[in-house]
Amino acid sequence: MAGSRRRLVTPVLVLDLDRLEANIRTMASIAVRAASRCVRTPRPTKSVNIARRQMAAAPIGICCATIGEAEIMARAGIEGLLVTSPVVQPANIARSCICRDGARADGGGGFTPRM
Repeated sequence: MAGSRRRLVTPVLVLDLDRLEANIRTMASIAVRAASRCVRTPRPTKSVNIARRQMAAAPIGICCATIGEAEIMARAGIEGLLVTSPVVQPANIARSCICRDGARADGGGGFTPRM
């Protein structure tokens, strides 16, 4: 529809769903052929929906840049989370433990902070 992009409230994610799904399939295929345990990141979108699609294609895991991102993914039931930035502050270590324990308790499955 002409001019429809101007009506979008930004920031907003706009993507080609067919291309996204093809890219996810391609990466899953490469990981399987290489017997790789490559943990993916749903960035730059930080989208639970994209993380779910990635896990459905190859359930290996999802990288998160921060504890906050991991908390969101864990609450959504995403398994195999890896925080890629150092977790050194006591408050963030406590958050990572709560996130890890909560994810496992509700069936969400796993959280690994990088310390």
